[in-house]
Amino acid sequence: PGTEIVLRLVSDIALSGAVGRYDSPRSTPLETNWREKQIEVKGKILAPGDLTVRAHSADGLTNDPPFVYPIDTVPDRAPSVVWVMPKVTAMDAPVEGLIPMRWLVEDDFGLSAFRMILKTPDGAALRVDVPFLPDRRQNISYLLEVVPYLSFAGSEIEVVAEAADNDQVGGPNLGRSTSLRIRAPTVMDMYQRLTEQGSEVSRVIERLSRESTRLLKKMTAAARTMKAEGKMAWQMEQELVSMAEAATQA
Repeated sequence: PGTEIVLRLVSDIALSGAVGRYDSPRSTPLETNWREKQIEVKGKILAPGDLTVRAHSADGLTNDPPFVYPIDTVPDRAPSVVWVMPKVTAMDAPVEGLIPMRWLVEDDFGLSAFRMILKTPDGAALRVDVPFLPDRRQNISYLLEVVPYLSFAGSEIEVVAEAADNDQVGGPNLGRSTSLRIRAPTVMDMYQRLTEQGSEVSRVIERLSRESTRLLKKMTAAARTMKAEGKMAWQMEQELVSMAEAATQA
């Protein structure tokens, strides 16, 4: 719906007039022009219907029945908006306060607008326009600074991306992403996170210590073997290499 059409016809005899008409549930005025042996009919199609053209020749003849062209329209669906980044539905705001965002947006004809809807802690809904292309399929990126919207520790905002298509007849049609909740962490949250990180570091250090002890024992045994036999067994050499690599990767 809303597509501009142009129909051009050529006659084998000179014309004295022509009339174009579009029969449809929605009124569709047409512009009909003719000259010598040519006819041009133009108009904006709003709904399915039949385009009829009747021509008159210079010697009084009329095409009967008239030329009839059935026209159908393709429904304009709402855009699809999918998060590409972040992949989560809820997150804590990073220390630097910047969150890279990306969406995959698809529409059957093209976009006329793209924006974010931010629901703030006080319940207000703010619209942030985001640059986009009119293409039917595209990745749209934005770097959101969340600090101005998170007014206090523990506060939360909700982010939804919204795309509008270019339907000028029954639209624009709107498509929305799922919501992303962003929370300002409290002091207790940060303490718990540091505690968890400290526990993980302790586990890694303990594991490295155990691996180092095992490696030291193997190397001591290998040294004794070399002292007694003058060479190291191939199997023991390979085991020492594997243990050393594992300790390095850890």
